[in-house]
Amino acid sequence: MVIILAAGPMNRWTGPTPKHLVVVDGEPLLHRTCRKVAALGFSAERIVIAVCEERPYRIDGPTRFIPRDRSSTRATLLSVMSVFLSSDPNRYLTVLLGDVFYTDEAIASILSFDPKDSVAVFMDGGEIFAVRFSRMQEEAVRDALLRAELRGDNNGRLWNAFLHIHAKVDRVLISDRTQDFDTVDEYLDFLRGKSKNALLSQKR
Repeated sequence: MVIILAAGPMNRWTGPTPKHLVVVDGEPLLHRTCRKVAALGFSAERIVIAVCEERPYRIDGPTRFIPRDRSSTRATLLSVMSVFLSSDPNRYLTVLLGDVFYTDEAIASILSFDPKDSVAVFMDGGEIFAVRFSRMQEEAVRDALLRAELRGDNNGRLWNAFLHIHAKVDRVLISDRTQDFDTVDEYLDFLRGKSKNALLSQKR
């Protein structure tokens, strides 16, 4: 199962369009992520998008779910896990973020990674892009998320939960153009970078 988190409060985002729906290459970001996941063999019932009442994104195919607690990314994931994880017969759970642009290479690498007995955390420096783990690690992940929420670590950022998890953690480096958009400036800088790269390619 793949869970895409898109229910956060967007505290730093000031654009008129929700950051999960900003357009990259002519396609809204969240739609693009869902399409890429489906293209890798995940059926619609195995893709869940966590949304909120204020932004009930409508995308054909995947299941939309409004988590009970959306006060932080960790709380949102806990709410989704409480409903979907245990009933899913698939061996692995992958958590993606709705405000991240994933390259084709990154999303294929994430969804094909075998974490075995560990929790795989895909990141670039201190920025987390995805988490993947087996049902065997479900309780360890849930416990780490709960304890991080109780501590109030770093405004609910997901990575802090995995600093104290009672399980082996594999940190997998994503060092390509995969990027999250927390602010409008980050999004605009990303678009400028894509345009510059396209021009350079045309000149070669």
